[in-house]
Amino acid sequence: MTPANAIATLNSQLAQHGKTVTVMRGALAAPTTSQAAKGFVRGDKATDISGQSGITQRISTVILSPTDFAAWPAPLPQKGDWCQVAGQTRQVLEFDHIALNDVVVRIELTVED
Repeated sequence: MTPANAIATLNSQLAQHGKTVTVMRGALAAPTTSQAAKGFVRGDKATDISGQSGITQRISTVILSPTDFAAWPAPLPQKGDWCQVAGQTRQVLEFDHIALNDVVVRIELTVED
């Protein structure tokens, strides 16, 4: 699979099944930039949580396409940014920019309510 194919597949799935989220950078009261995008949002399941994992019930994973962040100022969404889902603003705790052949094909954010 090429990076272009991976991105196209993700974009198609997000368009059909994604939830609208808004990612913001800067102060929450006055963000310096924001971007609305479709994303997959899932709360971590109780089976994902162990006593030593550091994961609480208030943590979710948000999967986004890099296509929506072409105009986003570098770097891509990262720790310290904000993500609004269903009217609730959540802080980005962790991030992963998944790449194929050095091309980012998926953005994964771990957010806390």
